[in-house]
Amino acid sequence: MTRGGDSHTSFTEFLTDHREDDILLVFSASWISQSSIVDIVLQKIQNQIPDLIIKQVDVDDNEDLIERFYIKKLPSAVMIKNGQMIHKFTGTFSKKDILDVYNSN
Repeated sequence: MTRGGDSHTSFTEFLTDHREDDILLVFSASWISQSSIVDIVLQKIQNQIPDLIIKQVDVDDNEDLIERFYIKKLPSAVMIKNGQMIHKFTGTFSKKDILDVYNSN
């Protein structure tokens, strides 16, 4: 699981470099009360699906990404497979929610 305030340019490079990988982008911020709960869920998902790249995106540092993926509520997550967004989770999400989408695509 990677964290960081990547710029839009480096994010675009990241997607290009990993266009054949399965990616979960998680949009959050340090000031959100659910951040620690989200971290626990993400760790469980990473343990169960080690090939899934989980990248946390700090919304305070990535306004372009918020607009690109139409993020309106936090926390939110975007599942990407083969370079395409296949699902967006808005608000609180569970390990089961993520696994169901991952396994159905």
